[in-house]
Amino acid sequence: MMRYMEREKPKRNTFHRWVVKCFLGHDDPAGDLAYDMARDAYFPEEDSYDAIYDYLVYQREASQECIDVFKAVWAKYARA
Repeated sequence: MMRYMEREKPKRNTFHRWVVKCFLGHDDPAGDLAYDMARDAYFPEEDSYDAIYDYLVYQREASQECIDVFKAVWAKYARA
């Protein structure tokens, strides 16, 4: 039987790690997105715009503001 600490943590994509590292703790919409992503155990592991967009729209029914923030943050990520 595996102990709690021995369980494998979910693998996170580069976008997820980048957003949490860059924006978590910021008092702005990007910080809100980072906070939500950090708490969401079901956030996609794929480093794919389409997979993340579809997840936000169809599974989480995210607001248009959230989608707009995601698009802006993804654009920054793509340039980084």
